[in-house]
Amino acid sequence: MTIITSSPLPAINSPRIKELRLSEIPNCLNAYHMILGAEGRAVERNAEQDIISARVFGHLLLDFHAPPRIFGDKPCATLVKWIISPTQNPDRSQDDVVFISGKLLCDKLLRLFRKSTALYAAPYSPPSCPSFEMQEEMTKYLMEASSKDYRTLRMKVLARDGYRCMITGLFDEESYKRCAELRTIARRDNVYKVVVQTSQILKESTMQGIDPAGTDEEGPMVNKTYHAAGAMTVLENLGLSDLTDAFKKAGGVHSIWNLLSLESNLHFKFNDLDLWFEQTDQEHRYNVCVLDELDEVYIHRNFSSAKNPVLGAPMVVDFTSNLETVPPPNPKLLALHAACARVAHMSGATEFFDKIHRDAEEMEVLASDGSSAPLLDILISPFAVIHGLA
Repeated sequence: MTIITSSPLPAINSPRIKELRLSEIPNCLNAYHMILGAEGRAVERNAEQDIISARVFGHLLLDFHAPPRIFGDKPCATLVKWIISPTQNPDRSQDDVVFISGKLLCDKLLRLFRKSTALYAAPYSPPSCPSFEMQEEMTKYLMEASSKDYRTLRMKVLARDGYRCMITGLFDEESYKRCAELRTIARRDNVYKVVVQTSQILKESTMQGIDPAGTDEEGPMVNKTYHAAGAMTVLENLGLSDLTDAFKKAGGVHSIWNLLSLESNLHFKFNDLDLWFEQTDQEHRYNVCVLDELDEVYIHRNFSSAKNPVLGAPMVVDFTSNLETVPPPNPKLLALHAACARVAHMSGATEFFDKIHRDAEEMEVLASDGSSAPLLDILISPFAVIHGLA
């Protein structure tokens, strides 16, 4: 279990800030000092959203700066630049720059990986898909399917993952029904069958406007879907153009390297940023991180791998592909998801998001006195257009 609690930013003299003092990235400590001051003044005013925004900014700066710096120096240097040399409305106070930048990171980065209001999606099995005696036959049939729709991709992802949940190793129920060999293996090894969902690392709700066919003289472009466009802008500013280029080329989130096979309970935990994966020193091997002790007990109870015999020991999974032509989940995307999960919990953003969603569900109509305006502003802010970000 990973212990992360919502808390103020570390004090300037705390051990964690020592790395910033020694940083080779210019003005890193100065930027953090400004964020820390803004957080303190927001606490004095009891301004909840400003507190969250400052803490998201500060914790993300620290997370990007910490070893092993999977994304290099660019993300950290970019956040420093936003504070030290703001290009948008340079006449704003330092505190306002911190709050606006932190809110931008909440709306355009953290929410890329969170889908707390996701409805239960029943697994799909193509009606025309026949039954098979051998797993190899079923895999060959799926790999030869010419359709590139999401349903076909889901089946290919399951084939890549051995028709199992990638964490527990439990079999996908629909695949189990289709293939006699899977049923034989499950009975022999005493492995249960469950509903296995296809989980997106980067969520469809925030990236659905990417259009690989929409091109102009300058090359691939994004549709007029402001949420997706803003998200892409932030990722590119953080030095993650390789990811945005890949999404543009692939046509959005329905790319096999953006998909995981997870049984339903873990699927929803992953969507809520309550489950994430931290890479080990071995390629495609990850530690499974959860916040709740009961979630850890649940995973251990259902874990079919011999790597984790003791409760409390690190839970390790290998995200490799069973098929040469089908890539495993993208390590950089998983690392970014992990960073956002850690920051969302340390900053208190997850609790804030949950509260906003509850308030929105309880609000049947807009209040005539304008009291619902702040909530409405928070709900639509992810769709705002970004101007002048550099």
